[in-house]
Amino acid sequence: MISVVVPVYKAEKYLRQCVDSILAQTFRDFELILVDDGSPDNCGKICDGYAAQDSRIKVVHRENGGPSAARNAGLDLAQGEYVAFVDSDDYIREEMFETLLRALVRNNVGIAICDYERVADDGTVKNEVVFPPDLREGIVSNRTAFDGFSGEYCFFWGVLWNKLYRRELFKDVRFPVGKTYEELHVVPTLFYRSGDVAVVSKKLYSYRDAPQSITSNEESPENKLSFLEAVIARMRFFEKLNMTDIVYKDAKGILRGYVIRFLNGPKVDRPELKKRLRLLKKDVRYFLYKYDSDAKFLEKFYFEFPRLFKFLQRSRNAVRNLLKIPVEK
Repeated sequence: MISVVVPVYKAEKYLRQCVDSILAQTFRDFELILVDDGSPDNCGKICDGYAAQDSRIKVVHRENGGPSAARNAGLDLAQGEYVAFVDSDDYIREEMFETLLRALVRNNVGIAICDYERVADDGTVKNEVVFPPDLREGIVSNRTAFDGFSGEYCFFWGVLWNKLYRRELFKDVRFPVGKTYEELHVVPTLFYRSGDVAVVSKKLYSYRDAPQSITSNEESPENKLSFLEAVIARMRFFEKLNMTDIVYKDAKGILRGYVIRFLNGPKVDRPELKKRLRLLKKDVRYFLYKYDSDAKFLEKFYFEFPRLFKFLQRSRNAVRNLLKIPVEK
């Protein structure tokens, strides 16, 4: 049996399409766990209505705690040998579970992963290549996935929902509550435990770029901090495994890039965000110095003398504005 966990929050516009796509699966042996995460709209009533019509559906009503807490609640109730996650504003192809389960069992692996498509809020399919072009259907090692986490197709490898998992992979593993980009904290561990991974090249999941998505505002200070925290957690994980080449890629690529985005981004002014940033600086400095020895002087200067750096940056921009010289981004 497959346990399908769906965290539900402010998804009234999309929820029926999501649930209907799950109930239409050609593989019938599943339980659907709808976790109403304190949604203020009619999502809770919609979930209860479906549960009254299909005994495979379980509904959990809880106070709002975010996607991580909702997924954890679903995992705690899951009884299936396998687990899948679907976001409540997305939908899936009717053969998704049957196809992924067949690939997982046939290849005796812990995870099966499929291609997906991105759709606009109105359901229009976006013509984007999201499947790594050098990847072939079949079995790949988790090392291939690890390498992909920092590459152009990191979304394909790193997200939670285009995969089917053996539930045993989640033993003692739960999502960090109160964090966005929570998948980055968990997915590397799941891949490590799985060993090899089965890859299916079919587009079986439809991911909606909904405007109310938690991660839609990537440039907000809170989301930047959450992403940095997730990357640091992932780097610690790989460092413990002595996979220093992957840590190096994260430091040189993602970490350095996000330092620059912090320098030019919105000011972090909320006290709780300032505290998180202070804690992060020590970790960022450690990884940036150890694994990115050729990091620009500018980035290191920011962490050593942040107030002086910002003063000099403001002064430079003032002079540029006065002389009508374009400000560098």
